[in-house]
Amino acid sequence: MKWIDLRSSLIFLLAIHARAEQHIITRERATVYHHGNVYTVDTELPSAQAFVVKNGWFVDVGRNHDILKKWKKHGNQYVNLRKRTVVPGLVDAHGHFLQFGHTLNEVNLLTAKSIDDVRKLLKEHISKSAVEYKPEGPWLLGHSWNQNNWPGGQFPTAKDLDQDPELAKIPISLTRVDSHAIWVNGAVLDIMKKNGFDESAPVAGGEVIRSPGLGVFVDNAQQLVLDRKPPYTEEQNLSAVRNATSFLHSVGFTGVHDAGVSPSTIKFFRRIAETGDWPLRSNVMVFCHENSFCGDDIEAFEIEGKLKVRSVKMLIDGALGSWGAALIRPYSDNQNTRGILRSDVTLLAQTVDKWIEKGFQVATHAIGDLGNKLVLDAYELALGKRWNLNETIGSRWNDKFRLRIEHAQILTEQDIRRVGELGIIPSVQPRHATSDMAFAEKRLGPERILGAYAWQSLLNASVPVLPLGSDFPVEWPSFLQDFYAAITRDNLDGTSPQGPNGWFPKQKLTREQALKGFTIDAAYASFSESELGSITPMKRADFVVFEKDIMKIQPNKIPGTKITATVVGGKIVYGGL
Repeated sequence: MKWIDLRSSLIFLLAIHARAEQHIITRERATVYHHGNVYTVDTELPSAQAFVVKNGWFVDVGRNHDILKKWKKHGNQYVNLRKRTVVPGLVDAHGHFLQFGHTLNEVNLLTAKSIDDVRKLLKEHISKSAVEYKPEGPWLLGHSWNQNNWPGGQFPTAKDLDQDPELAKIPISLTRVDSHAIWVNGAVLDIMKKNGFDESAPVAGGEVIRSPGLGVFVDNAQQLVLDRKPPYTEEQNLSAVRNATSFLHSVGFTGVHDAGVSPSTIKFFRRIAETGDWPLRSNVMVFCHENSFCGDDIEAFEIEGKLKVRSVKMLIDGALGSWGAALIRPYSDNQNTRGILRSDVTLLAQTVDKWIEKGFQVATHAIGDLGNKLVLDAYELALGKRWNLNETIGSRWNDKFRLRIEHAQILTEQDIRRVGELGIIPSVQPRHATSDMAFAEKRLGPERILGAYAWQSLLNASVPVLPLGSDFPVEWPSFLQDFYAAITRDNLDGTSPQGPNGWFPKQKLTREQALKGFTIDAAYASFSESELGSITPMKRADFVVFEKDIMKIQPNKIPGTKITATVVGGKIVYGGL
């Protein structure tokens, strides 16, 4: 599939506007929301007091007097917002939707401060669970352990779990907080060995941790465990979709960019969406096995306003917390490694080119400075085949392709400039900075840290947009906590390694920049800015209502602000008005 040309794009936009305009003149009754404090994220009308929704679309926005006078009509419904704050529908620009839904039924190990804490949490879960765990299954699953929070900060082993006789009997698989490592017990190792696992064999793009003992599998080596793990049933997947949707609505999200979904899961999503039961707007990125090209097995499609597939997720490296982010020079706290490259560099460039040729947007995970450099090299090569770079530098010449770097976490000064010059979209996660700030400088040293989580530097380099997300379930989804982290770079208690003014405070975002990141910037990053991202006539009526003005209250009040309602397509999906 080739990219649509300018004429086709114009026809498409006109069709959307015509469809929205039809709702203004139909006899369907409108809902008039008035006496609100509305942040529209529309540059032509940044603030308003009232707006009108008809058949799932915004059809008018303005001042109370003007809107109430214009829409004074028998049969219309009126909602007094009582000076509450309203923002456009919020989109988490990088999350893992189905994985999060399953995670809600697993053991949360985020609070564990030691291996002993992990064992206690697992046993508590077993004692309270309705599920009967046996040697033959099901597996006991957990998530969000973080060895950086434990004494010594080293990876655990299978024997650490097997010390408890009750835990040694059953298969246990625990995913690290960054989803870049899996920790298993001896029962799982036995299953793996019976099914051909060779503990001495190297793994391309991954690592089997062998010292001080087996038990942890990093990056591509995780597949050795996942290939032996029993698959989820259809009913478990349906439950995960329902649970994830409900939770995301409750924290203010009306949409998500689902960062890495297999072709088989996309087919499952499509079946649900085609029944009409898909209330979370989802921009889904295809993920193919081992960064391969699977474009022969999937085509781009969109189910109106619900499910869009026209992007692909790729990977170049691992994560900083598990020493997997690919660095140009060795880690400052481990001179024996520069991290992990999860893809052959030549293959990466070839695969990027194939996906662009097929008409897909490419979004590549890159955390380390080497990882980011290699992705930029691949993007520049692919774009250079299609444009004269020297003539178009400084313009938004990537607008047609909208290539993304997911995380864009650690970059050299030169590559920060190059992101802007190439028009690449850096998709970043504010709470990754606040979660990592306790150990990041130790990993990177005083020089490299200056190019880490460098949000203002990226904006100053003239990147097109800066979409924001959480990477849930790596960070538990919460718009308010994400927003707080973006504007403060502090822990929730107001502290940071550099004091109460935030960690590297020059990189903090303004509230306006942060709100854009979860609205219009996220919309642009998914080719949806004509329908989503602002409270503007002829856009879909997604919005969120807060009890307090998050754009003005003290930062420490933001995380506890009540979400009054989450609205998707004019329908309340959480709370009430």
